[in-house]
Amino acid sequence: MNNYDETLVEIFETAAGKAFTSLINAHGEEHFYYFALLIDECLRPYVSAWSYEALEKFYKENEVDDEEKDWYKWSGVESPYEAYGWDEYFAGYTHLLYEREQAADDEDTFCRECELRMDAAEEAMRRLDAKGIFGTGGAREGVVITVECVPPERSNYDRVARLNKTGLIEEFLEENTDLLEEDE
Repeated sequence: MNNYDETLVEIFETAAGKAFTSLINAHGEEHFYYFALLIDECLRPYVSAWSYEALEKFYKENEVDDEEKDWYKWSGVESPYEAYGWDEYFAGYTHLLYEREQAADDEDTFCRECELRMDAAEEAMRRLDAKGIFGTGGAREGVVITVECVPPERSNYDRVARLNKTGLIEEFLEENTDLLEEDE
């Protein structure tokens, strides 16, 4: 991961940084453990996050059984904070992102744009992490940050392993080994 487009990095760092900061400030009483920058199959970026409080509420409201709990725990698309702040922080970049999508008019160019976006998103999360957005020291070790393709694919596992070195990452990797089987 070192082949990214600086324009995309700046867009993702700015929009995601503002969205995550707003989310943390708006829900300061919650203990967040997961922050994700998601890129869907239409190449649209958006953030998601989970707090322990939101997860417990989700389990109760949806009567989630024990076998399914680990899956929901790490699913950005199930979070009540999926696409948090999109209108405020990402929508201003829609025109530029759409122009890039339109230029990707064949499969090879589209795949290359997808790779550029994923690499740029990973670099943006790395920069936000360096700024302490997700906590520092022991607090950071209790958080997993990630960049994920939606729907999930094996590369999500690789990115999360690169973005997190200690702490809660061990639990994430253990509970998401099924991603290693995909794309093989």
